Order: sequence, then C-alpha cells, then structure tokens
Amino acid sequence: MSLRVTSTNSGDDSSGKIWGIEGNNLFILLGALIFGVALALVLKKNGYPISISVAAGLALLALAAGYVFWLRQGRPAAYDRDLLELLLSGKGWEQDRKKQPHIPLQNKGAKS
Repeated sequence: MSLRVTSTNSGDDSSGKIWGIEGNNLFILLGALIFGVALALVLKKNGYPISISVAAGLALLALAAGYVFWLRQGRPAAYDRDLLELLLSGKGWEQDRKKQPHIPLQNKGAKS
C-alpha cells in the first residue's frame, strides 16, 4: 500500500511584504519618491523657490501613497481597475439591461 500525495494548493499566493507594504506597491512608492526628488531638483534648477520645488515633489509622493494605501494595499488584485471601470462606465460587473433580451435563450429568428 503506497501513500497518496494530494496537491491541495493551500499555500499563500502573497508576493510578500517589505516594511508592511505588499509586493509591488513598494516599487510604486519608490518610483514616486525618485520622480519627486527629480521634479524638485528640476524645478529648483529652473528658478522656482525651494518651497515650491519641494512641495511639488511631496505632492507627487502623496498622490502615489494615496493610490497605494487607499486602492491597492490590502485589497483584491484588480480592485483599483474595477473601481475605475465602475466610475467611468457606471456598471462594473452588472449586465446592460437595455441590451439584455426579455427571454435570453429565445431565438430571435424563430416564430413562436
């Protein structure tokens, strides 16, 4: 009698956490930090006051942090895209009732 091995796929499919930030969300924040510093440096070089330059860089970082922590962190995989689709089209996963026939399986060409 041999021992049967059953694959249950019970492992966690998480992409890990670094400093409490899930998976690829860290890359979004690091990218925003790099672009924020670059934006501040470019604005400072073009003659803007340091306060405006730093504020623009911090605004970019705050926008990315808001996106990550409100729409991605701890949410299902496509939550942000589904929410955007819901806001743009107003339907999300709901059927378009105007295009749905009264009896869906009825053949349009057949006479009843």
